[in-house]
Amino acid sequence: MTKKKILLIEPDYKNSFPPLGLMKIATAHRLQGDDVVFFKGNNPALRDQKWDAVYITTLFTFEWNKTIKTINFYAKSQSTILVGGILATLMPDKVEKATGIKPIIGPYKGDVSAILKAISTHSILSPLYNSVKEYGIDALPPDYGIFENCNVPYKDMLDTCYIFRSTQGCNRRCDFCSVNIIHPKFIEKIALEPIVSYIDNNWGMKQNLVLLDDNILQSSSFDSIIDEISGLGFHRGARFNRCLRSVDFNQGIDLRLLTCERIQKLATIALKPLRLAFDSIDLAEEYEQKIDWAVTAGFKEISSYILFNYKDTPDDFYDRLHLVCKLNQKKGCRIYSFPMKYVPVSDIDRTFLGEHWSRRQIRGVQCILNGSHGIVPTKLDYFYRAFGTSATEFKEIVQMPEPYIINRYQDNETIQKSIEHWKMKFSQMSETQNIASTELISGGKGKVIFSCEDKLILNFLSHYMIELGVNSEIN
Repeated sequence: MTKKKILLIEPDYKNSFPPLGLMKIATAHRLQGDDVVFFKGNNPALRDQKWDAVYITTLFTFEWNKTIKTINFYAKSQSTILVGGILATLMPDKVEKATGIKPIIGPYKGDVSAILKAISTHSILSPLYNSVKEYGIDALPPDYGIFENCNVPYKDMLDTCYIFRSTQGCNRRCDFCSVNIIHPKFIEKIALEPIVSYIDNNWGMKQNLVLLDDNILQSSSFDSIIDEISGLGFHRGARFNRCLRSVDFNQGIDLRLLTCERIQKLATIALKPLRLAFDSIDLAEEYEQKIDWAVTAGFKEISSYILFNYKDTPDDFYDRLHLVCKLNQKKGCRIYSFPMKYVPVSDIDRTFLGEHWSRRQIRGVQCILNGSHGIVPTKLDYFYRAFGTSATEFKEIVQMPEPYIINRYQDNETIQKSIEHWKMKFSQMSETQNIASTELISGGKGKVIFSCEDKLILNFLSHYMIELGVNSEIN
């Protein structure tokens, strides 16, 4: 069999996780004796070589420009180009129109017969034979070796973590999520032991386990998966090199499918943190109940994904953050929020605006998070300082000029005086004036409309000139 030359390309966008699909493709080719090279970004020297195949992965749709630029760069090669991944699956027609390349939609199975031949007598991977026969490349372990001598942003994760899935897909079909399009078929269970053994044998044992399952609780094999994780050395309290190990279902656990029994089962492994999605204030009662069960089961660290800019309102968003903070104090453990701004799965940028939000409010939230180093404070007094003591005060804060939000607690007399003047003018306005001024500033930084005949509103708007680098105030 002729040895093939394979090039794996990841566009040079910022990402925290390695390209799992490319890693599995690498495994498939190396098992067949092929030479595999990985590169992140555009490299003329690599492009101009002759390759049997160039695989280009894609990630989020809002990385459209950088991704299309990368595809077109390598499309100049004389090699066969294969484009797949999230963006390619969600926007195949647009990708083909922009690049002339018809992308692979959904999971890529690869040359299943060749992979089966390679693993049929493999001392470690032969137990995966039936899974590979059905799912192809998705059932293989990832190849860590492709990143050797590469400067990638996820190096620390590669050094310390096993990264793969125990299931794949989700049948929920939530309209804000694209998982059912990317992985239309739910995979109930992927054998873990051969994957871990393969990684151990080739790149050494890892401290922690990161699982990228879309919805582990939908699997009828949930109990056996948890038992297998425990048996692989990730039981509760497990240590490696004298340090506590951790398991992370990084995509979160479905709050709606979480029972007391399942929480107790999850508590048998070294799960840290327990990640739950708190997507709507309508889930408040259920969220609080599941938190109570989790704390009773012994979980000390709980992360809460807080979706906003979707169908929620700023009041809804604040109330969820506030509830998380109050539960953190009440339960005496670390329960924290991780805000996630909603962007439609078909958008090629991150400018989407929910029907109940203004651009200034969205930017105001980001300014608050920047001021708190991206963390929603878990202690109530710090939370109140950052987000306000009520939803009303929160909405006032996110309407402020950006420098006021960021520098609210700076020991600067000029800044503090300006903020007090802004608050005074804000409180003096009638409801009608407030609505009018809110509309005039809703476009955000650099988009304030200063054309107004109302003296009080114009005086209020003068504060926003600081965003343009001008300190001007109308008395």
